[in-house]
Amino acid sequence: MSTFIELATEIVSNVVDLLVIISGGRHGVLQGTHEAVLAEAQGAQIGTRGFNHLADLQGTLRDVTAREAALSNTMNKLAGEHPNLGVRLREVLRPLFQQSQFYRSAMTQTEGMAAELARTNGTRLSGVVFGQGGGGAEVGRTTQALISTQMNQRAQELASRGINEPTRLVPSAQAAGTQVLNTIRQLPLSLRDAADKIVGVIGAIRVLLTQAARQALTAGNFVLSQALNSVERALVSASARLASFGSRLTTPIIVINMREIKRAAGIPDVDDGA
Repeated sequence: MSTFIELATEIVSNVVDLLVIISGGRHGVLQGTHEAVLAEAQGAQIGTRGFNHLADLQGTLRDVTAREAALSNTMNKLAGEHPNLGVRLREVLRPLFQQSQFYRSAMTQTEGMAAELARTNGTRLSGVVFGQGGGGAEVGRTTQALISTQMNQRAQELASRGINEPTRLVPSAQAAGTQVLNTIRQLPLSLRDAADKIVGVIGAIRVLLTQAARQALTAGNFVLSQALNSVERALVSASARLASFGSRLTTPIIVINMREIKRAAGIPDVDDGA
């Protein structure tokens, strides 16, 4: 049976790992990777040497799934030893689970569409080489670099090759194509976009965390208070990891200060020498 300290340590580790992955630590959360997967499924080559974007996406999907499962498992252990504690923490971490689950759903949709395209249109883009990160001066994770944009720019050339619907990444005959592409459009375009989404996630967690912390401290729920401290440490640690990426962050990450909440609630804190 895990001790509370061990479970608290697991919370910190799992939350940090999941936040870092979906902040762009793995490229499977980015629009460009998803579009590249769909193009490669139809025989296209990305970059002069080619690249297996499907493997990248599947690796990201495995990582997100594993981190989610590990965090859920920790919540279940807490609930088993401290009734309702796991439920309370899961509610605080709801914005994180929602974001990671959206990414996981998007990756699953793209993976399924790629398999369908490989079966029905596996040679549609055969012999076509797209720029990895765009072409010429447009190298980078930008709208101009997306395969869909490159197809629009090269529509006449692609049509001359006999490629049907040269401006469409997914042929219109694919019933689920529009839905998959709409989901992809909701993914972050760049690493900065991915990190900024995580700033929003941490901000939402901070609001829920502050509310739960005040309730726990006022009610004298020491165990919940300590568990929330673990979440706070995870946010601080994740913030430091993300900040180390420099330009990937455009908004400062601010987390709660449990000591300040205690002071505001009139609760002595041993760290204050009380």
